[in-house]
Amino acid sequence: MPPGTRCIWSIAGLILVSLLVQWGVASRAAVSALDAVRFAQRARLIEEQGLVSALRSDPEQPLFSVWLSAVHQLAGRPAAGWASAAQWAAAVPLVLAVVPVYLIGRRLFGDRPALVGGLLFCVLPEVARLGADGISDGLHLLFFSLALWAMVEFWERVREAGEAPSDANATSARGRNARLATVALTAGIAVGLGTLTRSESVVLAGSFVVALAVAGWRGNRTPASVGLAGFALGVALAVLPYLVTVGSLTPRPALHRLLGRGSAEIAEAPEPVEIGRLQAIGGESLSFDVKERSISLRRHGPLAAVKLFGSELADLFGIVGLQALFGLWRVRGTHHRPVDRFCRLFLFLYCSSVLYLAATWGYLSARHLLPLAVLGMGAAGAGAVGMGELLWRTCGLAGRSGAWVRSPAWIQGAIVLAAMSTCALDLAQPLHISRVGHRQAAKWLMGPAAG
Repeated sequence: MPPGTRCIWSIAGLILVSLLVQWGVASRAAVSALDAVRFAQRARLIEEQGLVSALRSDPEQPLFSVWLSAVHQLAGRPAAGWASAAQWAAAVPLVLAVVPVYLIGRRLFGDRPALVGGLLFCVLPEVARLGADGISDGLHLLFFSLALWAMVEFWERVREAGEAPSDANATSARGRNARLATVALTAGIAVGLGTLTRSESVVLAGSFVVALAVAGWRGNRTPASVGLAGFALGVALAVLPYLVTVGSLTPRPALHRLLGRGSAEIAEAPEPVEIGRLQAIGGESLSFDVKERSISLRRHGPLAAVKLFGSELADLFGIVGLQALFGLWRVRGTHHRPVDRFCRLFLFLYCSSVLYLAATWGYLSARHLLPLAVLGMGAAGAGAVGMGELLWRTCGLAGRSGAWVRSPAWIQGAIVLAAMSTCALDLAQPLHISRVGHRQAAKWLMGPAAG
């Protein structure tokens, strides 16, 4: 089968698997995540107040709320359909996100590891639950993975151009630069849209700019200049319309908007309000203010941050993380391409940013580490393939006759199936089952009790 045809069939199969996983998890979820209610409220304001007015009054990243409003309107604006609309709005981008994840793994590790990594990405519990949760992470993951794929493609094309014969004419050089600019433009648009969804994409943008600056300093001025120009144009096309709409064109207000902080006035916490009309048995007034306003139960500091980072990283990858580590160990000392240096730079900057925030705020969840899964699935696929080959050789099956021992493919398939089964067992329990009482109470309140 030609490589192009194999790639198309692999993408189609991965989309089908991802679609089935999302349908299975969402259909068995008791309720969506609590944050889905917040996104639904913001999307409803867009429908009631209009897009421009709602964007100006909302300090957070707007793209998922806009997308949720569009999905709700496509569904015919059912009054009680916001939960389903939020799940659809989160699940559809998540189904498509497996395509760039596969393409990234294909460029970095090859066809078979990319296919295995794509399958593992579909069933990775922290990823698979995002659609049923009805939150913005699924949409962000699509734009983030698309941007990362474009950046990987850019650096691979730079390497291929450097390995091309030096007697290429000016026409072919202009065509090559035009293709580099197009890929960089795609990366800029995707990372800009990702930033309008969640702020993690800012680190990816910074990593790409730093890598371009280093490449220019080392003598690759033409690819670096072309890439920087295309990338900057793409980011501007994505974020400038939003910044113009909300009137945040100067650096500080624009940065606050892109990071989801809004203006300083919006971000200020309200003064505590004491509810005086409700009284306890003893006669004292009840206050619903935050207890211990200046004291947090979260642990701060570098050591606590490292411990929390390791715990959440293990929760994110699970057993797939062992395969990813084995895949990275197999390619140690062999990957010295520009794209490998870029990936290592991004991993360093992203992990450093996460550790800093964890040490400062004392909070971190596995969802904040999802960008690492986009890059790590190719390594996990390479690890699964490598484990199968190692077992095949260790057991002395190499060189023997017989359909079952002629190739390590059946051992590799068994390893992948075992990993996917472990993830499926984790997904077997209905999502948020402990909150089913809230849904039953809401249905009761909307029924005869409402009259």
